[in-house]
Amino acid sequence: MFGGGMGNHPLMPSGKPYYKTMSYGSWSGSTELYRNKFINWQPKTETGARQFVLCLNPFGSDNIQPHKFYDTTFDNVHEDAMAWIMPP
Repeated sequence: MFGGGMGNHPLMPSGKPYYKTMSYGSWSGSTELYRNKFINWQPKTETGARQFVLCLNPFGSDNIQPHKFYDTTFDNVHEDAMAWIMPP
């Protein structure tokens, strides 16, 4: 490690949850997802937490890169678990 910067690997867990980090914005990028299968999705987990196949992170950057899905299968996915889009 040169110049007093951080090392390549963390030595302890972060004090902040990753899902609340505001620095993961991506400019002019895109994500391609191939042959994903979503099977038996329900609107709640076994412990009662909400779950969705597609959603945005409400704590993330305002600039969300395009996501392209190819050959995606939805098998027995409840309509209330399909997508969550936060209010504007």
